[in-house]
Amino acid sequence: MIKQSVTALLVTLGCHGALADEFGPALENHLTSYVASWVTDPVILVALRTANAATSGYDAARIDQMDQA
Repeated sequence: MIKQSVTALLVTLGCHGALADEFGPALENHLTSYVASWVTDPVILVALRTANAATSGYDAARIDQMDQA
């Protein structure tokens, strides 16, 4: 599922008008070379799952309160 998400992200960004300029190839290279590997790194996945579990019960008011801190 994660690889599908990365593929969808890359396709979406590749179709976006912002990537039609001179920065497009550099951004695509960065995404495929660096960012794509992050979403499959087991350490990062564990950290994200842990953070998501710790904050899963937060409602909008709690998030707004944290934003103000």
